[in-house]
Amino acid sequence: MDKAENKRRVIFLDIDGVLQPDWHRERFKHDRKKLQQELAEKYLDQRYLKIDEYDVAAVYYDWDAGAVQNLKTLLTEGAEIVLHSNWRDTISIENLRLLFKLHDLPLHEVVPAVGVFHNKVQDIKAYLAANEGLKYYVILDDLDMGKDFPGHFVWHHSPKDCMGEREMQQAKTILKYGAWWDLAMEETRWADDYNYRNKDSFHDIHDGLKKVIFLDFDGVLNDDLGSRGDNIAVHPEAIKLLKRIVKKTNADIIMSSSRRFAYGRFVKSGFMGGCSDLTLKDFKLFQELMDKECLSVRGQTPEIGSGPYARPAEIRAWLKQRPDVEAFVILDDDTFWQWRELEQNVVTTSRKKPGTKYEESVRGITEEDAEKAIKILNGQPMPD
Repeated sequence: MDKAENKRRVIFLDIDGVLQPDWHRERFKHDRKKLQQELAEKYLDQRYLKIDEYDVAAVYYDWDAGAVQNLKTLLTEGAEIVLHSNWRDTISIENLRLLFKLHDLPLHEVVPAVGVFHNKVQDIKAYLAANEGLKYYVILDDLDMGKDFPGHFVWHHSPKDCMGEREMQQAKTILKYGAWWDLAMEETRWADDYNYRNKDSFHDIHDGLKKVIFLDFDGVLNDDLGSRGDNIAVHPEAIKLLKRIVKKTNADIIMSSSRRFAYGRFVKSGFMGGCSDLTLKDFKLFQELMDKECLSVRGQTPEIGSGPYARPAEIRAWLKQRPDVEAFVILDDDTFWQWRELEQNVVTTSRKKPGTKYEESVRGITEEDAEKAIKILNGQPMPD
């Protein structure tokens, strides 16, 4: 039985790389002592004179205005800021609250340090263990912690700027619905069919996703031939090709495979009741290879009807609720259902095996498939 749900909304916040760009150095160009005096007078608080002048100036001059505004937008969802930044190691929580006040940001608390040689991951996990049932939380950091907190992590990894609208929208979705597998279950409950006939349940989901790869599993990441194939659940070369698509398009991965709900349970808990040991082994290999390439699944399509024949409707349903999506590609090996208006976005990863007596297919993503996917996502014309 799941733990009692904790209704709090929590933003685990880093500072450097999320609010403060590495390249901002405005604090060195100003009279920092004068700034402290002005702030002490403005807020009628002499404590601003006692905080390190460089910390005060960094917050005042170098925090990115757009990132601060995006954080404020998240706070309108009823969220609390819990700081896990290394700033907590050298600045007291009282002084941190004074610094956050410069941008009208309320700081709820800091993540307590665990042990002498603590790190962010250990500290956040200890905090979650002490706050049982916390479901609606998001971690914002410029260091990748996705494999440690799947479904709850938004990775900002651009050296040019800080937390942008895309990251804000993704975080907003997590704070509203929980991790991506919870949102998928919610969408399944909304769905009558891909038109969402129940208009009272209709929602537009603005989760910051602009480009999307709908990923099938068997026949894309492997040869899907069972004992007649190589018995390898996931080919490392397939994950590398997936990484190439993501790198060249900045697309996010949405699982559309029939395995997606089992995979969601695996990511959430590390095991799947009623699933075979072989399936568990498959997902462990998939996750290991994805982590190696710094890739993650951002979501999954809802369940509409039963079996793979519903896949086109499920993809249309997922897209229908996301008006922000600008481009998408479907990686799938099967051709026995009707893609209809989705056809131009499908890259089929199966092809007839040359020189065989019977019709037999070779399955699995190729370099040619990857290049087609990149062109579709980047809006380049496809050859006739």
